Amino acid sequence: MLAQSYYKQAEQDALKANELAADAREVREKLLETREVLDRWAEIMSHNPITIFTIIFVLVSIGEYLISVELYTDLLPRAPFIIPLVIIGISVVISHWLAYKFIQGFRLMEFDDKRRSTLLKSKTDEHIWQVVNRKSNANFYYGLIAAIAITVFIYFMSKERVDREIAAGMREKGFGFYDALPVLFYLAEIVTGVYVVYLLKRLRKSAAAKSLASKLQKLVQQVSHLTEETLRSFERAEAEGFNILEKTISESIHIAYFRNKNCNPSDEENYIAEPQNLPLAARFRITRADKAKALNATVHIHTEYNYAATAASDDSGLVEHNFSSFAGDTVKKLIVEFSDGANCEDTGIYQTGNANPHTVLFRE
Repeated sequence: MLAQSYYKQAEQDALKANELAADAREVREKLLETREVLDRWAEIMSHNPITIFTIIFVLVSIGEYLISVELYTDLLPRAPFIIPLVIIGISVVISHWLAYKFIQGFRLMEFDDKRRSTLLKSKTDEHIWQVVNRKSNANFYYGLIAAIAITVFIYFMSKERVDREIAAGMREKGFGFYDALPVLFYLAEIVTGVYVVYLLKRLRKSAAAKSLASKLQKLVQQVSHLTEETLRSFERAEAEGFNILEKTISESIHIAYFRNKNCNPSDEENYIAEPQNLPLAARFRITRADKAKALNATVHIHTEYNYAATAASDDSGLVEHNFSSFAGDTVKKLIVEFSDGANCEDTGIYQTGNANPHTVLFRE
């Protein structure tokens, strides 16, 4: 009973480890895809003056606020900073729409994104480019109309403020260059903010990649812990008399032993990979110290991944076992039941796929 209890625990841990390994493979695939997109974006935009334009955009936005703070205070006395934030946000969107028409990199990024889409998988590159160009033209006109509308709004708000100040006796001169600065700064925001949306998208994508990498690391650690627990429980089960010749072993336990031998948790790709079953063979020549004794026997083998196989030797003691396992499996134990009633065991590391049989000598 104790052996069965340990085996059940090993099986549960192994099944959970494989479930988490499958989850890790999905996360890793998404992570690689996200990193590939980021690398592709960096390549596409490598020759664009992103840093310079963005710095100028920030300086212009600050200047626009300082110049227009009195106007914003008149419109929203309790929270004048809200208006420039809204205007900056609108100018960034408008700038991005207009930039589609003039910056080839944005259209190429859009093409790559649609080319990856499963919905457009059957479409030709020419068709996708037509879709991208139509969107580019539409965005340009949306941006142009919005830019004109917001510019006119800011102009009239500035002019109306000047008129109110003249009417209140606060100034004598009419609308001048200084009063037009909010309009000019806003136009400057549109011109220099062409890369802000791209930077925000890149920041979000980078954050997603970081989150996926962290999730993958945690999953791999969990798989590693459960794999160790699987081996520990299964070895206890064997120590209590669990016999793999008499019981069917869960495939997940075989995978745990394969993972423990061949993979390192730091090598995420191989550690979480699902091994493929292969047809393997192991040949032995059974010999006895007393050459007069029969060599006919039933030979059981246990492998390192805890597979078991049984075959009968011929009169010369030659026996071949054919079984299914994973790459790199070796035979660790032989149990021989001779036809004359003698039973023998041998342990070692015997390679599979051997053309020349391993010779095993038994001294009873």
